[in-house]
Amino acid sequence: MKNFLFPYNNYDTRTSILLLAVRLVVGIMFITNGIEKIENFKTLSDTFPNLIGLGSELSLILSIFAEFVCTLGFITGFLYRLSLIAIIFNMFVATFLYAPHSSFHHRELAMLYFVVFIFMFFAKAGRYSLDFLFFQKKR
Repeated sequence: MKNFLFPYNNYDTRTSILLLAVRLVVGIMFITNGIEKIENFKTLSDTFPNLIGLGSELSLILSIFAEFVCTLGFITGFLYRLSLIAIIFNMFVATFLYAPHSSFHHRELAMLYFVVFIFMFFAKAGRYSLDFLFFQKKR
């Protein structure tokens, strides 16, 4: 289980800097979705789509958790893969369950995030991450 959550990371400095840059750019862009949901929580809690049968308010809370809390984990590289599992699931719901019959244009951004987060899951966090600092330096 430890190897799944904190896989060995043998990247060189340049690759790790690139992964850090992607985490920062994509993470900062993505976290704005969570911030917007937090700011509009009262309004959204009654109308948020209940796509997985948990109720509107709980679905909104889980979406905020993925888009804000887990994105902080993605940016910092802390509990990186665990954070990405929640984010990927959230983007799967947004891409394939929220508007499955909508045009590609309406699902494009959610699908783009979905694919980028899947790639980043397999790429791992790199040397410049809290997971590397706490869990891998000792190896």
